[in-house]
Amino acid sequence: TPKRRGAWFESYLTSIIERDIRDLARIQETSAMLRVMRMLAARTATLLNQSELSRTLQIPNATLGRHLKLLEKVFLLHLLPAWSVNLGKRLVKAPKAHLVDCGLAAHLMGLDGKGLIRSPERAGQLLETFAVNEILKHLTWSQIDASPYHFRTNAGLEVDLILERPSGDVACIEVKHAAQVANKDFKGLRSLRKDLGHRFINGIVLYNGTRIIPFEHNLFAVPFAAL
Repeated sequence: TPKRRGAWFESYLTSIIERDIRDLARIQETSAMLRVMRMLAARTATLLNQSELSRTLQIPNATLGRHLKLLEKVFLLHLLPAWSVNLGKRLVKAPKAHLVDCGLAAHLMGLDGKGLIRSPERAGQLLETFAVNEILKHLTWSQIDASPYHFRTNAGLEVDLILERPSGDVACIEVKHAAQVANKDFKGLRSLRKDLGHRFINGIVLYNGTRIIPFEHNLFAVPFAAL
């Protein structure tokens, strides 16, 4: 039931923070870690501004940095680094924060199924986090060796996930919480295709539809079911 599920998530989070993290770091005051987790859940799939988060939580920046590293070590948080290849643009260097468990993130946001329907922005955040987490899992068993990043410029041009092989070849993935895909949804992918030339292998937009749709050369709309 929803009530039992909520109790399970609370117990799970408490046991990891009060047992595993305390064992790793000898932290006695764990309430700050719970506050950090709730704030990160609300900001999953967004750029991590550590200084701003430190001010909001009233936690020293250095202390917050240690908390974030611990949350990564116990597999509650994944920080997706910014893609740093110089394309002659002003790139945003901040990582994107993704909670590893979307169910836990929704619980920490205080949202159930109805709440997510009424809050499409939050649903979009969780859907992006889900897609990124699934693809990161695929990379652990795939024969393809690739490193994951996100891409964003100061002008707001972005791609949610970039997979770069050691050869420099790149595949790009954008996540859309929508049942239909339009040409404008490929704006970031087209920009990278133009800049990268032959290094750009393909780009896809993951969406809520049911069919794989080719849009143009090397660009496709792909349903989430393909994951």
